Amino acid sequence: MFFLNSFLRSRIDISKSSITNNDNFMNVYLSNLLSNLVSGNVSEFERKVTFELPIEVFSCVENSIDSRFKFHVYKINGDHLLTMLGVFESYLDSKSKNKSLRQERIENTKSYYSLASGHLSRLPALHYKLQFSKSENIFDVLSNNLEDCVCCLEHMSRNYFNLYDIDPTNVFLQRQVHRGKLEFL
Repeated sequence: MFFLNSFLRSRIDISKSSITNNDNFMNVYLSNLLSNLVSGNVSEFERKVTFELPIEVFSCVENSIDSRFKFHVYKINGDHLLTMLGVFESYLDSKSKNKSLRQERIENTKSYYSLASGHLSRLPALHYKLQFSKSENIFDVLSNNLEDCVCCLEHMSRNYFNLYDIDPTNVFLQRQVHRGKLEFL
């Protein structure tokens, strides 16, 4: 509930209203993603398929014919980059921020969510649960509104829970902000 309230307040604060379709699903998805991250609900599978480089992601799925596996790999890596961009990147040293690297990560995240959406459409049971309309699901919305989502998450992390500034010795954040990348340890 904390993450949902924080995300909603952040959207109100910065007036990001471009995420108009299916707001409730988007809010619940993102708050659940953050809640699972903080609570440590990361499966062994997620640890194994979370990669730093796009080539590693594509290498992981290239020999698989299983759409469910591909969907989960793309979704997990999209979620990974989204949380890194939106929550943890603002805690990095401002001198080390690289705008081209940030834009590359945003484009990679969009690609992962678009690919996840494509594979989701081949999975009728999951597709039905995550479908908004005949042509749109949560990952389409994430991909199309990614910059606004990242902006809201950055605002939320700085203004509503500011964990790193409150306690820079926090073990959770030390594990997450390591050399500028989010790591599942």
